[in-house]
Order: sequence, then structure tokens, then C-alpha cells
Amino acid sequence: MNGIHTMRRLLFARLLLTRLLFARLLLTGLLCLAISVAALAQDAAADSRAALIQGLEDLAHWCGKNQLYAKRNGVADEILKVDPAHGQAHRWLRHRKDKDGVWHPPVKPPPASDRSDEALVAYPARRSAYLRSYVHMRVAELDALGDGVAPGIRERILSEILELSPRDEDLRLRHHDVKDGTGWVLLETARSRKVRAKLTEAVQKSFAAIGIPAESAAREDEIALEVPWRAGVRTEHVRVVASSGPEEATQAARCAEAAPALLSAAIGAKRKHWQGFTIYIMTSHEQRGAFLKNHPDMTNRHRRAARQFRGYWMPDQSDWLTWDSSRARRVDACTRQTVNKLLLMEFRLDSGKTAWAGEGFGLRLTYELCGTRKNYLVGNSRYGNQDEGGDLRSLATDADWYRAALEVLESGDPEVRDVLHRPLSQMSGGDALVAHALAAYFLEGWPDECPEIIRRVATGEHDEQVIQSVTGLDTEALDLRLRRWLRERMAE
Repeated sequence: MNGIHTMRRLLFARLLLTRLLFARLLLTGLLCLAISVAALAQDAAADSRAALIQGLEDLAHWCGKNQLYAKRNGVADEILKVDPAHGQAHRWLRHRKDKDGVWHPPVKPPPASDRSDEALVAYPARRSAYLRSYVHMRVAELDALGDGVAPGIRERILSEILELSPRDEDLRLRHHDVKDGTGWVLLETARSRKVRAKLTEAVQKSFAAIGIPAESAAREDEIALEVPWRAGVRTEHVRVVASSGPEEATQAARCAEAAPALLSAAIGAKRKHWQGFTIYIMTSHEQRGAFLKNHPDMTNRHRRAARQFRGYWMPDQSDWLTWDSSRARRVDACTRQTVNKLLLMEFRLDSGKTAWAGEGFGLRLTYELCGTRKNYLVGNSRYGNQDEGGDLRSLATDADWYRAALEVLESGDPEVRDVLHRPLSQMSGGDALVAHALAAYFLEGWPDECPEIIRRVATGEHDEQVIQSVTGLDTEALDLRLRRWLRERMAE
């Protein structure tokens, strides 16, 4: 028996040793394979870099021969981004090298101009021809990565080679670009134009159907609040009582009444107004004080909370009251809070839980109804403080918001990933700009997918994972496509 046990132990030891040796060989083989793949990747990157520099050099020489000196300077700048020590590129730009080998630009660069109209016409085709080798190498690299490549890497490579070869139709189609009019644009840009037209039509039709609200004088219990009400109007579902006057009351009532129709057209929302919805508009803190003091449903706790804001939902959550010295802010607040409540009812979307979505979609949809974008954050929010300082107030036009968002994104602070995770209390003006841009991008550029994005992030799913599963874009790809979408939107 002892001999049998000894033999079993020997066999087990040999088997274990064999497995360890096999594992070591396998690990060594995988390591060698990884090293080989990394070496091949480095070689491919070096080859493609050399091809890019060669193509740009040839293009610069062609520009010089054909008196396109401004174009040649631009090409020289491109070369220096790839190879900062490129001597000829520095000389084309009239840079001088000191005794330590450091290149310095001229204090006053000499003007450069393009002197051949014929060569200017030929330039795009020449550029594509000289850079064709590099483009083909980069496409081969992308194909070698296969379907498993990260969306951000794929987007970055395609964006880079499209910038170098903008007329390549195959590349455009791989990038999901579409021909629109005289040029190529993102598919999201083409969709946006149709969506914006649809939303404008929905709001116009709703306003036409609403017409002029009927008069609705303040009731005895409202008069007893000791606020000098000057107007009262009513639409089918919304009543507005205001100390400011009938014109503002009418505008606020129409915007609030039209909100469900807009949300239906924009994101397929089915929720309608709730019963007994009344909006109270006041023009001063004194009027607010009288309202809070005299309203029987207001407890001391509610009064303390309401004083922190420019507006407040009544304890039963059916009526909204707002006070501000600015008419634009008062109407915006009435509209925005109606939109916010409808989003909460439809999707459970709450800015306190999903700040970028709550703020972004609130800003974008409110603008569609009343033409303004205001914020109402309080406390430690840098966003609220910046607005008080005029940072966001200076954005007068629709295009200003998108231009400012692009500038923020290109500065790198904040990044898209930062905004997706930023809590409401820590949002800055830059965060608000990017949140608005993201909401507009999804609302206009991904209209079929947008409701699912809102619904899932509102329920607490991870924002980045939701966006990637619905659109196929990770945060790097989203950032790159969002920036291009902003540029194309501003160009319209």
C-alpha cells in the first residue's frame, strides 16, 4: 500500500510540474506575442509619421513653387506639430535658430499671401494627393484594430484623416457623415435641422391653438394675501395671477400651456398638466414676503426654504410662485419649472440626482418656448454665482451658447466626463454650457434614442454606460463628435 501511495504522489508531482512548465511556456509565449504586437504598433506609428511628414513636405514645396505662401506657412505649422525640430519648416516660417539650437519666431512675422488663383483652386486636390499614402496607412491601422477597437480611438483616427483628406467619400461614409447641400456634415447635424424645424412647428401650432388666454381675476383668498395683483389670465390648463401686468401674465400662461406639446414632439412625452395649476408672479421681495406671511398653507419651514430661491413650489406641489425684478427671468422661471415638472412626471428626471440632464434639457426646452435660458441654482453653486456676475448673461444669442460651449470643451476644463458626473451643487458656468450642449446634441442629433437616454440616466444607471450602450459612443468619441457638431451648428 505504501508503494502505491508513493507512486501516486510521484505521478501527482510530475503532473503538477508539467502544468507549471506549460503555464510558464504559455506565459512566455503570450509575453513575446505582446512585445511583438507592441513593436509592430510602434513600427507602424513611425512609418505613418514619416509618411505624414513626407507628404506635408512635398505639399509645402508645391505651394512654394506655385506662390501659395500663406498656404505653405499653414503646412509648415502642421509639420512642426508633428516634428517640432523640423528645420525647413522653421525656415519657411522665417524662424531663427540661436547658438543653443533653439528656434525663435520673428518679432513681427512678414506678411504671407497666396498669389495664384489657379493654384488655390488646385490646392485641395494636391493636398489629398500628397497625403494619400499617409491616409491609406492610417486606414490600414484602423482596419487592423478590427471591430473591437474603442469608439474613441476609432473616432480620433477617422477625424484626423478626414481633416487631411476631406474629399474622401469612403472615409466620410465610414464616419457616418452625410452629404448635405454642398458639403459633408455629421449625420447628427443633418438630423438636427429637421428636429429643430419640427420643434418650432410644434410650438407655433400650440400657441395658435391656445390663442389669447381668458381673464381670470384674483379670488378673495388671493386678494387677502396682500399682494397688489394687476392681472389674472387662464388657458385650458394653466392659470396665472401676476402683480406685473396682463402682458407678462399672458406670455407666461401661453408658454406653460404649450410645454406638454413641445415635450411630446421632442421626446415623445405623454404627460399633461396636472389639475389646478396656478402660477403666481411677483415683482419684488416685499410682495414675496407678504405672500409667504399670509398664505395659510405656508409653515415657518416652508417660508425659510422659499426665501433662499427666486421661486418655490407650494407645499401641495400644484402651484408655482416666482419673484424677481426681471420680466425675462420671471417668464423663464414659470416656463422652466413647468418643463421640469413634466420631465419629472414622465421620466423621474431630477436635477438633484442627474444634474447635467436636468439642467441641460431644462435649458434647451425652455429656450424653445420662451427664447431664454436662465439658471436658478443657489447656495454654494459656482454656476449660480457666475450668472450673478454676468458670465452667462453675456450670452445674448442662440449661437453664443454653442460657441461658448465649444470654447469650454476645447480648453479641456471641464471635460465631458467631468460634466456627466458633476453634482448640481458643484456645477460651474462651464458645466452648464456643456450640459446644455449635450442635451441639445442628444435632443436634436439622436431624436429616436434621446428618450431612452433620459429615462435610463434618470433611474440612476451609470451615465457613460447608458450613452455608450444607446449611441455606441464612449466619452472620447462623444467629445469629438460633440465639438464637430457645435462647429457645424454655428456655421448654419
